Amino acid sequence: MQTVNIALFVYSFILLISIYLSSGQVRYKLMSDRIFRSLIRVTLLLLMIDMIARFEGLDYWFYPVFSRVGNFITYGMSHFIPSLWFLYIHNRIYSDTERTRNLYKYFLVINSVNWVLLIATQFTGWYYYFDSTNHYFRGPLFLWTNVVNGLILLSALVLLVSKRKRIEQNTMFAYILFSLIPAIGLTLQIILPGIAYIPNSVAAALIILYLFVQNNKVRYDHLTGIFNRRHMDYYLEDKLISAKRGKPFSAILFDLDDFKDINDTLGHSVGDIAIKKTAKLLASASSKHEFLARYGGDEFLIITSKYEKQDIDEIVKRVYDAINQFNKINDKFKLSISHGHYVYHKDLNLSRDQFIDVVDRNMYDNKINKKKSRV
Repeated sequence: MQTVNIALFVYSFILLISIYLSSGQVRYKLMSDRIFRSLIRVTLLLLMIDMIARFEGLDYWFYPVFSRVGNFITYGMSHFIPSLWFLYIHNRIYSDTERTRNLYKYFLVINSVNWVLLIATQFTGWYYYFDSTNHYFRGPLFLWTNVVNGLILLSALVLLVSKRKRIEQNTMFAYILFSLIPAIGLTLQIILPGIAYIPNSVAAALIILYLFVQNNKVRYDHLTGIFNRRHMDYYLEDKLISAKRGKPFSAILFDLDDFKDINDTLGHSVGDIAIKKTAKLLASASSKHEFLARYGGDEFLIITSKYEKQDIDEIVKRVYDAINQFNKINDKFKLSISHGHYVYHKDLNLSRDQFIDVVDRNMYDNKINKKKSRV
C-alpha cells in the first residue's frame, strides 16, 4: 500500500507544482484565481502530511511522532478544501469579492468547531486514536468530518446547478467534476482506508479544473498576451461593485495616434509589432497592482485603485516616458499615444459601458487637442 501511496504522491505533487507555477504567471489575479492557488497550496500540504501520517505500526521512536502529528494536521485541515471550493464557486457565480468575503465567517466557525473536537480527540479518541504499537483506529466521530465535507460539497453543487445560467456552459463540466471526484475519493477513503484517496482525488480534480477553466486562453489577447476585452469586462464589473461600496478606482484609456498610417505605409505586420510593443511598454510602465487589457484594436485600458490626480498623472507620465524612450532607439516607426481617464466613486451612478464611454470621450478630447496644438 505504501508503494502505491508514494507513487500517487509523486505523480500528484509534480502535476500540482506545475500548474501552480503556471497559474502564477497571470499578472492580475481575480479573487477566484487567488482561491484556486490556495486550493493547490492546501492540497500540496495535505499530500505531504498524508505521507507523514502513514507510518503507523512502526516502532522506531520517531514513527509514532510522525503518525500523531500527521493525523492531527490532516484532521485539522479536513474542511479547508471543501470550504475553499464553495468560496471559489460562489465568487465565480457572483463575481463579487465583498459578497464572497462575507461568507468567510461561516466557514471560520465550521473549521473552528472541527479544531475544538480535534483537540478534544487527543484525550477522548472521538475522531481517532493510536494503540501502544502505533496502530491507527477510527473513533466514534470519525464519520463526522466526512459528513460535514460532503454537505459543503453538496451545497456547492446545488449552488452551481441553481445558478447555472450565470456560468459559462463550457466550464460546467469541470465544476461538476470537481464536486464529484473528491466526493468519490471521500467515499473510497471510508471503505478502503489503506490508500490516500482524498488528497489525490482533489489533485486530479484541480488538474481538470485548471485545464478547463483556470487556464482558459479566452482571457488573454492572442497578439499581445495581456488581458482581452472580455476579461476586462468581468474585472470592471467587480470594480464597479466595490466602488459602490466605497472603494473608488480609475480607468485610463490609451490610444495610438495615427496607427492607420503605420499600417498603410509599413504594412500590417509592422502594425502588429507596434501593437505588441505598445502593450509591452504599458505593462512595464504600470505596476503589478494595476490591471492592463487590450480594449480594442489600438486601444489599451489600465484600471487602478488609485484615484488622486497626482497618482493618475504619475502613471500617465511613466507611460509617456516609456514611449519617448522607445522612440529614441527605434528607427523603423515612432509611437504616439493619447489618453483619457475618469474616476468611479460610490456616488457615480453609471453602468460599465457608460463609464467606459466617459473615459473614451476624455481620451478623444485629448487626441483632438493634441492635433490642434500641432496646427
